[in-house]
Amino acid sequence: MPGRISLKLIFIVWLGCFISTETFSQRSDVFRHLNTSQGLSHNKISCVLQDSRGFIWIGTEDGLNRYDGYHIDVYKHDPADASSLTSSSIRCLFEDHSKKLWIGTDDGLAMFDSEIEKFVPFKINNSGNSISSNQVTCIEEDGDGNLWIGTAGGGLNIFNTASGKWTVYKTSAEEGAICSNNITAITKDKGGVLYIGTDNGLAIADKGNKGKFTVLKAIAGNKNSIPENDITCLYADFQNKLWIGTLNSGLSVMEMSNRSFTHFTNLGNNQSNSVFGINKDLDGSIIVGTLGSGLLIFNPEGTSYESYTHSKTDPFSVSSNNIWTVYRDKAGIIWIGTDNGLDYYKDDLMRFKTLLPLKDEVTSSVIPNKNCYAFLADGNNVWMSVLGTGIILKDEKGNILKSYSTADGLSGNNVFSLFRDRNGVIWAGSYNGLTSIDMKNNQVKAYYANQADPQSLSSNNIRAICEDEKGNLFIGTYGGGLCVMQKDNGVFKTYRKGDKNSISSNIITSLYYDGHGNLYVGTYGGGLCVMNTSSGNFTTYTNTVNKSNSISSNYINCIYAYSPDKILIGTYSGGLNIFHTTSQTFTVLTERSGLSNNNITNLVADAEKNIWFTTGNQICKAKINDKDSLIFVRNYDEQDGVFNHFNAGASLITSDGRIFFGGNNGYNRFKPSSIKDNPYIPPVVITKFYLFEKPYYMDTIIMSKNVIELKYNQNFFAFEYAALNYILPEKNQYAYMLEGLEKDWIYCGTRRDRQYTDLDPGTYKFRVKACNNDGVWNNEGTYIVIIIKPPFWRTWWFYILSAVTFIGLTVTYVRLRTRTLMKQYEVLEQKVQERTSELREEKEKSEQKSFELEKAFKELRDTQSQLIHAEKMASLGQLTAGIAHEIQNPLNFVNNFAELSQEMVDEVQDAKTDQEKKEISEELKNNLAKIHEHGKRAERIVKSMLMHSRTQTAEKTAADINKLAEDAMNLAYTGIRAKDNNFGCEVIVEKDESLPEIKIVQQDISRVLLNIFNNAFYAVNQLRKTSTNDYKPKVKLKTEYISNKVVIRVSDNGGGIPDEVVDKIFQPFFTTKPTGEGTGLGLSLSYDIITKGHYGSLKVNVNKGVGSEFIIELPVM
Repeated sequence: MPGRISLKLIFIVWLGCFISTETFSQRSDVFRHLNTSQGLSHNKISCVLQDSRGFIWIGTEDGLNRYDGYHIDVYKHDPADASSLTSSSIRCLFEDHSKKLWIGTDDGLAMFDSEIEKFVPFKINNSGNSISSNQVTCIEEDGDGNLWIGTAGGGLNIFNTASGKWTVYKTSAEEGAICSNNITAITKDKGGVLYIGTDNGLAIADKGNKGKFTVLKAIAGNKNSIPENDITCLYADFQNKLWIGTLNSGLSVMEMSNRSFTHFTNLGNNQSNSVFGINKDLDGSIIVGTLGSGLLIFNPEGTSYESYTHSKTDPFSVSSNNIWTVYRDKAGIIWIGTDNGLDYYKDDLMRFKTLLPLKDEVTSSVIPNKNCYAFLADGNNVWMSVLGTGIILKDEKGNILKSYSTADGLSGNNVFSLFRDRNGVIWAGSYNGLTSIDMKNNQVKAYYANQADPQSLSSNNIRAICEDEKGNLFIGTYGGGLCVMQKDNGVFKTYRKGDKNSISSNIITSLYYDGHGNLYVGTYGGGLCVMNTSSGNFTTYTNTVNKSNSISSNYINCIYAYSPDKILIGTYSGGLNIFHTTSQTFTVLTERSGLSNNNITNLVADAEKNIWFTTGNQICKAKINDKDSLIFVRNYDEQDGVFNHFNAGASLITSDGRIFFGGNNGYNRFKPSSIKDNPYIPPVVITKFYLFEKPYYMDTIIMSKNVIELKYNQNFFAFEYAALNYILPEKNQYAYMLEGLEKDWIYCGTRRDRQYTDLDPGTYKFRVKACNNDGVWNNEGTYIVIIIKPPFWRTWWFYILSAVTFIGLTVTYVRLRTRTLMKQYEVLEQKVQERTSELREEKEKSEQKSFELEKAFKELRDTQSQLIHAEKMASLGQLTAGIAHEIQNPLNFVNNFAELSQEMVDEVQDAKTDQEKKEISEELKNNLAKIHEHGKRAERIVKSMLMHSRTQTAEKTAADINKLAEDAMNLAYTGIRAKDNNFGCEVIVEKDESLPEIKIVQQDISRVLLNIFNNAFYAVNQLRKTSTNDYKPKVKLKTEYISNKVVIRVSDNGGGIPDEVVDKIFQPFFTTKPTGEGTGLGLSLSYDIITKGHYGSLKVNVNKGVGSEFIIELPVM
């Protein structure tokens, strides 16, 4: 069981040691360190290996270490444990094709069994089939899966892992024998040829003749041979080159094709010739570790190298100049084993440099200050302000070309803003005034505030400068408002807070002119002001509480134009605001949106539309989509090389894409294309399982087994997990989910543990996934199954046992009860016989009573039938009275007009003149027309009653409800228009075109729809006649398909139906129309057709005075 030591990678960095002068190299010179202070068992590192799971194994002089990016587990030899390491002094590490880890030590070979986390030892014995020496120096595998094991003094061992057979090759006088028994290195080329380094030359295994070797030795004075016989390390690259490290003769490269040599001696600053580690970087560079000269990195051509040595003043230099091993992992990280701990680096491990403008590479003159506040591009050169010093011009290599200070006429040495106008004149705004620098004419002129002169600057504290297309210079001051300068006469006009249509704050932090007459003014406390430069008027945007599209803060740090219609605004405490110039609204991105900090001090955007911005001490990169949502955010801090606290508004992006950010420790300069994401998808492992806060099982079992079974009361447990990404592992992020309990992924940031309590018995799957430092996710992740067994009383066998026991007890009880009942039966049988005779006598009496009851029942039934008939007749009488009442009115009209007409006939006979006859005839004609009208009305009443009383016998056919409803609506509208030419109504139709055809009696449904539409048109027409001209009648038809029903809605904006009569409208003969205008049978008949004939529903929604809505629902059969 390994000892567990918590590792915290703490950055204790002296900024002055790391902050660089302006020199740039293509390769990172930043090395991170692991040593005993972080948990390593010993600082002398002999070998490094990354296994197939992703763990880093580190061999030392005193223990084997396994590293997951956070913790180090230590394995050592335990004399009392035969399954521990054979020795704590580790010489070499190797993982074979079956993913078994082999460890060579000073006292035998060990194989690590990850299933049980034990070591299987292999040591020399007298069996004749064992390793030839316990001092194992190197291990390699051939194409057949055999292990080639080099030893000190025991020669070369070939181990067949399948059969367990050992074959030993030792030096001898025989031709083709290996050249030494002291094997120091073994490597294999891409063709499978094995090269063996010894202390007496180089041996090349003969693939076609097992056990035979070609030996190459040093030949004095011959440069086309190995430089010496004592070989320390070997590396075969994929360009058919064999790199050979020697003990005292440096580094040699052999071309495998012709076995020609190139030699490198007196390596590095300390002229070392002892090479103990060789490997290759992803870019083809060869990494060489020496004793005495540190690390050497050869270019891919092998023609030159860079040297990296230990520096006491640089915490990011190599830990020691004595390097014993060099290893490259799957992510391209180079691991360097020294005698003072383990170092590792990758070119993009430290992606930024914080630079100081302290040294001129030509004159070596030193500028004492380092606080950078402003930048200005000048071709490929850049002007920058250095607080307390003035401004300097630097070229691409960091050389100072020119400088200005108060001694040269600058208004002040604390410059906060730089600007070049259309004439090429540079304007510098400082704490002490404004300065123009005309380099063509070599003229420097300062402008100062003068309280006695209203046309002078309003304040000497200048923070922002810009220009419009007319050449007007805008100067933002700290406390003095906004000044506009006419450069031809040096006259200033000032806009102050409190002036009419003026600015909202006198503290100006930033300015941006869009080229279209709009000047964007960022203020401190007054929000964003936009000035119309033609009129001089301002529009102010300030934060409004609970208004989602307002600016988020009134304190603005910087402004940047992202696109013609989007302005980026960095605020203090309000995050990033995107101002939409067209809609005049803001989109706000804050920490809740994914930003790391709400204080945005600088903003630029690169050619790929990535937004680069700074917070207090971070450089950030973000991407937004068309809807202004964040696609991703990358945050770079001290771990990435950002050692700065950034000043607001201190930024620049040049025409060639270089970005500058300034702060109190200097400035950062970079090209966005050089800041690349780490593409490595990290393996994810569960490293620890805790039961009741105590470790349970051994770590490797947790990793290799994916099932743990627990008792019902072992339901309090926790997991630890890790993403095996070693590039800034502190930034790895995680998500977990316990299937069976949690339904979604829980994103937990950098947290690497999860605890569960009081889980019910059952099967659970704990899943975890992770991303690397740049947000590249391993979405597959890993998992472990947890089975919590139920208590015995909730197991299947307990249920079966309980059932069997219950059945047995039941059967026993039934048998005993049966015996008792049989005895009782015999007694009861005797009693029954006695009682039977008594019952016979009672039967005769009962039969007589039964006859009497039957007679009484018959009389009761006859009486009931008479009552039912009487009730029916009463109902019929009520119906007849209603019919008589409805028909009586038109009949009265007919009789009255008939009598009146008879009298007029007599008057015609008595008329004396033609004029009198004509007048009487006209009146008689009108009377006859009214007789006909009321006769027709009586006819309609009778027909309606007949239709209401008949049963439904018509055949149902498939019909298009949309068409049927629209036809009925048109027919009703035409009918009312025929009666009233002045009637007009807005008809609204909303049809659901997806309605299916349904089977209905089309004539009946048409009648229902026509009746409802007639009522609707009638209602709006009546309201039209009594309303003002503002009233507009509306009738709406809407069809829907909802829950397998066709729904027809007919609504109007008429006078509505009074609440007190809503429940009566479907009763026969009930109507709300005036006498003579309705029979009261239309809705009653419609209700029966829908509900009884088609099994649907007819409902009404009313809103008094606003209209009504009738809803028909017909099921789709």
